[in-house]
Amino acid sequence: MRNKIIFLLIILLVNITFLLSGPPDNKGPESYCPHRYVRLNSFMGVPVNCDEFVFIGAGARPSYLIQPGFQRQNRPGYILIGSALGYTIYYVLYPFHESIRSFAYKKLAGQFSYRELEKAVLYGSVYAGFILLNCLILFLTMLLFEKSMIMVSGTWKNKKWLYWMCLVMLISNEVTKTFFWTAHQQMFTMFTPVACLYAGLIVYNHRSAEKSLLIFASLAGLLLLVYGNFLLVLAVILGCYLLKLRAQKKSITWHTFSVMALTVFIFFLPTVLWIGYLRINGIRYYNHEISQFRHFVWIIDSLNISFGYFLNKIIRNVITFLQTTGGLLLTTLFLLSVIVYRKWKLKMGSHNSKVLFTTATRNILLMLFLLFLAFLWLMGAYADRLTLSFAPLLLFVAVRLINENKLSIKIQWILGITILVMHVYTIFFNAPHFSEELFYQ
Repeated sequence: MRNKIIFLLIILLVNITFLLSGPPDNKGPESYCPHRYVRLNSFMGVPVNCDEFVFIGAGARPSYLIQPGFQRQNRPGYILIGSALGYTIYYVLYPFHESIRSFAYKKLAGQFSYRELEKAVLYGSVYAGFILLNCLILFLTMLLFEKSMIMVSGTWKNKKWLYWMCLVMLISNEVTKTFFWTAHQQMFTMFTPVACLYAGLIVYNHRSAEKSLLIFASLAGLLLLVYGNFLLVLAVILGCYLLKLRAQKKSITWHTFSVMALTVFIFFLPTVLWIGYLRINGIRYYNHEISQFRHFVWIIDSLNISFGYFLNKIIRNVITFLQTTGGLLLTTLFLLSVIVYRKWKLKMGSHNSKVLFTTATRNILLMLFLLFLAFLWLMGAYADRLTLSFAPLLLFVAVRLINENKLSIKIQWILGITILVMHVYTIFFNAPHFSEELFYQ
């Protein structure tokens, strides 16, 4: 329980400090979805993404989900969870509605229209519901990160505060800074890779791989209605199931195919039921990412033009994708520093050399990196915030290296101060980036 409370304190402290970041940098080009900035006082404020109004509006009126062409129709789970939390807050605060409305008029006059302020209590409650959801997502990210770390390297061998600092690094980044205080799904950028890692380790290590396979397929299938990247969980658990069969020297039989087919069926069932429900109500299912941004279907679009155009598009997409990796520089430098220190200690003979990763864990991590690489590149729409999905995996490797042996107090302090400096840098400066256009997307 103590650990869980500390997780929540870390989430609150990190994100309260992000309120000091100031308005989003306006020197970048106009993005598809520009930010506004709501001042709380002379020093603090909240960035507001244009998508936020869509999510809050739908959270207040979930019936938008069954309107033809609604742009978040493919993500009903996220909106319904936010709506449920928001309305719970709304009714709990019922005795204070008038006071909240008066406070909103006094504090936000001039930043929002009169019509928007008239809805302050309801929309504020729904907004609070989505922020609570963001907090829950980061909490689960930390929890699964810890469970995965214990499975791979055992209990923490160094000072506990150093581990907590590593968790600060896990959630201290440009995505959290920009989106934690908004009604938006970007917290899943941190959660999805950690969830994939945890699911893969459980499926591989559980004595009943088939049972865990079906459980994770059920959970991830529901989460697919929340965020599209949960499609990766299906690929990971199926891949780990096959890795386990290979390790056990078992051949692939019809039973194996039937288990995998059942897993795929269970995973996609919630989405099929949602599409069926829309059809029954005379609504054609709409996926905004595919229709507007041509996610994945750019491949078919390009091939329909010509094969030469397709090859040219591949080259351009590779270059564009590489331009989105700037946000990984700090985490990569941290990992490289830990690797260099370990090699130096091994050379000096003052470090116990151990097998850092079992063959299975190494294969699972490699599979995760390759799956995320393929998924994010084949998507065809690129932004630094999306590529940041690799950061939790890079940090996981660094934490495993740190937890190999008990480090000297001096080295622990150096690591802790380094993470603190990186967090302060993230508060007041934009993350390193190679393209302003892709950084501001």
